[in-house]
Amino acid sequence: MMNFLRTFLFALLAICLAENSLATVFNPNPNVTMSLVGEQNFTLQRGVQLQGFAVRVTDSRGLPIPGVTIDFGNRIPLCPPIQTCNFPPSTVYGRFVDGQSFQTVITDADGIARSMAYVGGTVNGTYQVLAWIFGLRSQKNRAILGGQNSPEVTFGISQSYTLLDGYMSGNWYDPARSGQGFMLEFTDQNNTALATWFVFGPDGGQSWVYAQGTYDPTKTTVTLSAVIPSGAKFPPFFRSTDVQSTPWGLITLSFTDCNNGTVVWNSTVPGYGAGVMFITRLTSIRGTKCPT
Repeated sequence: MMNFLRTFLFALLAICLAENSLATVFNPNPNVTMSLVGEQNFTLQRGVQLQGFAVRVTDSRGLPIPGVTIDFGNRIPLCPPIQTCNFPPSTVYGRFVDGQSFQTVITDADGIARSMAYVGGTVNGTYQVLAWIFGLRSQKNRAILGGQNSPEVTFGISQSYTLLDGYMSGNWYDPARSGQGFMLEFTDQNNTALATWFVFGPDGGQSWVYAQGTYDPTKTTVTLSAVIPSGAKFPPFFRSTDVQSTPWGLITLSFTDCNNGTVVWNSTVPGYGAGVMFITRLTSIRGTKCPT
């Protein structure tokens, strides 16, 4: 019980100090060493899946130790009552592909434990994934720790998603299909997104597809309902009562960064059909700047 309490307090202190994404290797136990296998620092974009994390466990002579149970898990901070902490929200942290925030893996004949694949959280942030040996997992774990603290390897995660906001406004087009494109606005008015597609109709002639809807500034994708306006004439003969808006379908905008994105459309108007097009920024709005 005393060993468990000491191990728990050590882990609690270490977790409380983990306020950034710095990757570390910590080996306080002379009986066992944990070393890094592969990458230790990762940068995640939305939709990118890491192949997982890996460590190697060896004894004091440098020989591999098979059969050790390794805990891999998010290093979620706990703030002591006497300390003011500023930690990321829970939505920052990712999960393994089985949906869990932690998993246990047993070292193989070479002393290596590899976690399953890992997917990041849903918002920007930095954090750590911890690999360590929990003494109460198995008799083997208790034996190799010898009543002393566990070694640790932490993996640094930096999530950088380009979220929807005013800096995404501007003109966008597909360089392979120059001559048509989009004017996008992500406004401050009730998080309203506007997309005007200056394009041509299925049978030729100009076609103006207009889409509007609400965007979520914590997301990288938005789906907008689109219409085709018609019926009115050029000023001075324009009358607003002549405008007719024909439902056209849906347009989904997704962005991988501040200069590249994808348009997916699905139209209910004959001839337009459904499709996918990659778009690139052509212009930006003065006074706006994409976060780095």
